[in-house]
Amino acid sequence: MMTTQEYLKATWPLTLLPETKEQKLRPRVWCKDGFNISIQADKYTYCTPRENGNITYHEVELGYPSHPMPEFAEWGAGENGETPSIWAYVPVLVVDVLLRAHGGIDHWGYFPEGYFPVNGGVLKI
Repeated sequence: MMTTQEYLKATWPLTLLPETKEQKLRPRVWCKDGFNISIQADKYTYCTPRENGNITYHEVELGYPSHPMPEFAEWGAGENGETPSIWAYVPVLVVDVLLRAHGGIDHWGYFPEGYFPVNGGVLKI
């Protein structure tokens, strides 16, 4: 079963913007049971180390899961009791447990432009 670290290394080449050498968002992860989530790590996200590259990350940023994640409250970035959409500095080993609980990574990909994940579905913007 693919780990978070393996996913980060496998998707690194997809994120490079050749003209600037900057990094764009990694694709979303879909698990075997349909759960999907954004897993990000680069110099602009809530991760450690906060660097771009094909490197080993210890903590990552999670975002916009298809299903609620109340067990991740300690990492949530919601304010005033809001349900967070971003979870900051989540340990990679904790993310591995989350992915395994959903059957592991099935595939990854980008939503078509103009679409955004909302409450287990997709919203056309």
